[in-house]
Amino acid sequence: DIKTLTLDLDVGPRLHSVVRPSSNVETSGTAMAGTRRAAGYLTWSLLLRHSHKTLATQRQQRHVVPAACQNVRYIRASVNGRGTRTGAGAGAGVGIGMGNTSSTISSSSSTSLRRASTKAKASDEEEGHEVPDTVIMDVDEERMLQAFQKHQSKAKKLPFPQESRTLVDIGRYGVLSTLSEDGFPSGSIVGYAAKKENGLPIFVFSTMSSHTGEIDRDCRCSLTVTAPGFKGAADGRVSIMGKVYKVSEEEEEERIAELREEYKAKHPNAFWVDFGDFSVYEMTELVQVRLVGGFARAGSINPKAFMSAEVDGMVQFSEPICKHMNDDHVEQIPIYVKHYTGLTVDSAKMLSIDHIGMNVEANRDGQTFKVRLPYPEPAKDRKGIKDQIVTMSKAARSAAEASPSS
Repeated sequence: DIKTLTLDLDVGPRLHSVVRPSSNVETSGTAMAGTRRAAGYLTWSLLLRHSHKTLATQRQQRHVVPAACQNVRYIRASVNGRGTRTGAGAGAGVGIGMGNTSSTISSSSSTSLRRASTKAKASDEEEGHEVPDTVIMDVDEERMLQAFQKHQSKAKKLPFPQESRTLVDIGRYGVLSTLSEDGFPSGSIVGYAAKKENGLPIFVFSTMSSHTGEIDRDCRCSLTVTAPGFKGAADGRVSIMGKVYKVSEEEEEERIAELREEYKAKHPNAFWVDFGDFSVYEMTELVQVRLVGGFARAGSINPKAFMSAEVDGMVQFSEPICKHMNDDHVEQIPIYVKHYTGLTVDSAKMLSIDHIGMNVEANRDGQTFKVRLPYPEPAKDRKGIKDQIVTMSKAARSAAEASPSS
């Protein structure tokens, strides 16, 4: 969740704007004030520490830095000419990029973000309007965020082919995009089962469904599958594009029976697959695979690499393990985050696991973001996952007890 607020300010003679950002969203707004022509056009990129905090820009000659802030580091904000946007430039010294996690989090220290301001030229008819062009941030806080960023950039994750193949394998439903008769794409939510040998999907379609006729007319389509618990842009999804054909009943009766059983293994209550007006379809030619694993983690995957990738066998245990940890040991998870990344968080819960690590959702000062925590060693079975989590728990608890602040 991004807590970056971008304001374009057209500076007039009576500028006084107060902006209250929405919680847990990226907000862009334009604040206009004054009746006379403005000479400067500013872009501010600010990282807000709390969603209920307010940013006030006031017309004044000078801001004085309080004595309590004398020991903090000054980070220059960006100032552009009219019509130029800086994006998140000014906030770069405060926020952190988190790979496949949310792109920015803020400091929890009371001195981490006290004020952001920029310098602008006043119009010819106005006297000086001068504000220091600095963002103030606690040095220790900055170091902690930098350490967190470094950890996350190196945290081990599943390779793209394996992650995409695993997402398709564990999924049961997806969005099938076909080409309608007039040539426009059409989306339908359909059930599927991934073939064990190559991960390509098996479908059972009714003759009454519009997408069935569209597939029969043009075999080109795509299937988009989302990660379990998908909520938004920070969560994983994969799209596979290829050609889907109906399996001929006259020539491949035995194969149809095998594919039906494979489909029913993933959808045990799908008794209707044996009805006369339902037919088996399968993707036989894979053209392209695109994976989005979250923020700043996306790419295309070679079809052969996808089909030959090994499914992560530990993902099948993700739901019960995460439920157990969140129900019975949730107080331990923030300690893991602190120990392994150096970042203090208010709360955290386990989202998913694989054979080399866990994905955690953390909360800090009202902001929610994801954290990747690799195991000390890869796990080969469910007991191995338990052993790795126990090892992490012991190490984190020992470090917390030894810490002077604990």
